[in-house]
Amino acid sequence: MQGYSKIMIWSLVVPVVVGLSTVFQAGLNRSISKDWGLGSALLMNSLVVAALSALAWLLSRNADSRLSVIMGETWSDLMKDQAGAFQQFSWWYAIPGLFGFLIITGIPIAIQKVGALQTFIVLIGSQIIGSLLWDLLIEKRPVNTIRLVGAGLSFLSALIVNLKG
Repeated sequence: MQGYSKIMIWSLVVPVVVGLSTVFQAGLNRSISKDWGLGSALLMNSLVVAALSALAWLLSRNADSRLSVIMGETWSDLMKDQAGAFQQFSWWYAIPGLFGFLIITGIPIAIQKVGALQTFIVLIGSQIIGSLLWDLLIEKRPVNTIRLVGAGLSFLSALIVNLKG
């Protein structure tokens, strides 16, 4: 691993861990909801996320924290408070929380109705389309033919997986 920087390795590891976590979280939420109900499973998720977010925030207050050493500069760059953090607030700052709620609520319901594979094929296709639009409209990055073909193939795979056969 001599030629790879810590950032390059993390940029590969983090998406894999997050992708697997999405599947496992949704499946486990579905299982928990059989015993507790989905609302209680969501509350448990939110409490764990809140506790871990508070811990990450506390660790970010210390620039020399162990996490910064493990992850390199990326942790301290990403997590450091900006000047005036929490002093300004816009209504749209709550939208990511709304999306998070939709994710942890909707995926277990979809898995229950159509199964994990179909759910995540469609989810990935939707993420690709959403990412293309975000890059084009927000980041002002051009969308080329290869990216459009890849997005189309993703939806084609969703159709194939959903075929009854």
